[in-house]
Amino acid sequence: MIAAFKSAGNLINIVSVFSFIKKDIQLCILYVNRGLQCFSPMIYNRYSLIYNKGNETMENGIKVYKKIAQELRVIENPNASELWRKRAFANLEYIGKELLPSGSGFDSGCEIILDKSTPNKIFIRCDFHHMNNDGYYDGWSYHTCIITPDLAYDHDMKVTGRDKRDIKSYILDTIYSAIDTTILNKTHYTD
Repeated sequence: MIAAFKSAGNLINIVSVFSFIKKDIQLCILYVNRGLQCFSPMIYNRYSLIYNKGNETMENGIKVYKKIAQELRVIENPNASELWRKRAFANLEYIGKELLPSGSGFDSGCEIILDKSTPNKIFIRCDFHHMNNDGYYDGWSYHTCIITPDLAYDHDMKVTGRDKRDIKSYILDTIYSAIDTTILNKTHYTD
């Protein structure tokens, strides 16, 4: 597939489009002839709207887990202004409500545990509502996903809590898909 779009007044030819599906997220990465990467203007995944508008391209994108760590760094910085702290809290609230899993077993949503999290250790509460073989709810299991830096693989994850029906691997996969998504690096705070 050959396509073109306008960026900074110049037409950039897209030389190839690779599409793959990872769980329920469809990502299409476009490689352009200048060696840059950018997202297609029309791709939507359930975690965020990723589009090319003005200068909002892949160059301004950031992984969700890195955005969380950056915002936690602002919060713990004693020299950060009140405005920067408000922005950091607003961004973390947005990530928790809009980008982390909600529904399909995560019936109470997922939440970044701000009291325990640091830029080098992120705690995400991700309780799961189980169903039995007949389709009836049969209880909750309570979990925390812990994300830490890893020099070889960018980050490492583990899930605490009871492994009812091998649910911890599902939680790990679902949280990984959410935090490894690239989003636009912009604030969600409005005055």
